[in-house]
Amino acid sequence: MELINRTNLKVLCGDDAMLFNMLCLGGHGAISAAAHIRPDLFVHLFELVRAGQIGPARCLFKQLLPMIQLLFSEPIPGPVKAALAMRGQILDELRLPITPMSAAGRIKLGKALEKLKTIPLAGKTAKSGRAAGEPRMLGLVK
Repeated sequence: MELINRTNLKVLCGDDAMLFNMLCLGGHGAISAAAHIRPDLFVHLFELVRAGQIGPARCLFKQLLPMIQLLFSEPIPGPVKAALAMRGQILDELRLPITPMSAAGRIKLGKALEKLKTIPLAGKTAKSGRAAGEPRMLGLVK
């Protein structure tokens, strides 16, 4: 925490499962594999923490955590690519040395992705005209 509070460095979280904690401690963002799946929810999580709405942020993160854990249950980036392929965002193709997610892992991941579809993005969805779960462009950090 001293690094965050006493320097001008921007501290980014590199462990997706620790993202909520890092943001609550004042972290500036993340380099996140899981955010590729529903970037809108990760942006919303960041906005909630920054607004001091820790309860709703914790609730959202608890909903994201099962998917995060599944994405890191097998060697990365296989599970992330499997999730993106299940969502129709990329082709389900890998080249060695990247290995595909196991069949059992894919079943669990498919169920977790279905649950994520039910999470609405509070507030901004109506204004933007996007349905919950549609990709949202992230702004660049200056």
